[in-house]
Parts: sequence; C-alpha cells; structure tokens
Amino acid sequence: MDTIFEKIIKKGEEAAREITKETETLVANLIKEEKAKAFSTQQETIKKEKLKLEREIAQKEASFVLEKRQIILKHKMSLIDDVIKKLYQKLNNLENEELLEFASNLIKAEKLVNKQVMKVNKDDYKRYLTAFSSHKKTDLVLLDKLNKKLDNKVEISLSNEPATIKDGFLIIGKDYDLNFSVSAYLANLKAQHEKEIFEIFFKE
Repeated sequence: MDTIFEKIIKKGEEAAREITKETETLVANLIKEEKAKAFSTQQETIKKEKLKLEREIAQKEASFVLEKRQIILKHKMSLIDDVIKKLYQKLNNLENEELLEFASNLIKAEKLVNKQVMKVNKDDYKRYLTAFSSHKKTDLVLLDKLNKKLDNKVEISLSNEPATIKDGFLIIGKDYDLNFSVSAYLANLKAQHEKEIFEIFFKE
C-alpha cells in the first residue's frame, strides 16, 4: 500500500503530466494560429503586390498605347504638311497657261468689276507678266490674257511697283485690297477641307 507521501508524489506527477499536456496543446494551438496568421498575412501581401504589379503593367500599357498614338499622329500630321509643302512648291512655280488658269479661277470667285491693279513681288514679276499679258514691261501693263479669261466687267493691269508679299499676287482696289498669296490660298484650302483630309489620313 502506498504511503501518503507516495500518493502525494503520484498526484503531483499526474498534475505535472496534465499541465505539460495542456501546455503542449496550448503551444501547438498557438503555433497553428500563428502559422495561419502568417499564411493569411503572406497571402494578403502577395495579393497586394499582385494588384500593384497589375496596376503598374496597366499603366505602362496605357502609356505605351498613348505614346504609340502620339507617334502615329505626329507622323500623319507630317504627311499632311508634306502634301501642303509639295502643293505649295507646285503652285508657286506655275508658269504660262497653268498660272493663267489658276489665277483666273481665283479671281473669278471674287466677281471683280471696273479697273483693278495687280502687284506681285519683284522676283515673280516677269513670270506673271509673261503669263498674263502679251505686252512688254511698263509702269502699268494691261493684262490682256488674264482679262480675256475674266468677266468683261473687270480690267486688270500689272504694276511694276513690287508687292511686299512672299508669293502670289495682290489686287489693289479702290475700296479694299485682295490677297491672293499661295500661302493664304493653301491655308484656306486646308481649313475648308480639314475634315476630309483628316478622314483620309486618320483612318485606322
């Protein structure tokens, strides 16, 4: 038979074992919870980083798309400018019948009457005189070839006084002057047909 002391020792040992078991269970549960928390935190961090990366990728893609569109737009605009430059060179170098036809069409649209005076810059004088008149240079030359193309109500003469314009010609009237410079003509042409030009060049 166990003595009282042995019984106390046994009870102590049983209590110790129970405490150890409970402690081990508690520790195991704590470790499990911490692992779960750590996993959850890790998953949340991964999710946040993934979203951050996706946003960065989306932003870069949007930036690349915008940059691509800007490059294409710049290229297409340069194409339009090239067309205008080539047209300018062509119109600014017209001679004889081609120049006469071009100028008469511009003047007809204004429906001029009575006597008018034309002025051109110094470098273009000979070219315009040859195209518009059968007469030689004087202070004021009757433009018989041009007048023949126009309405009988108007009579235009070419002054030998140079105009301060880069290209084209001026019609100096009694009440107002008209600017028929090639640059102004092309600017108006581009503005009038801008929609059609953009539709041609900017089709996807």
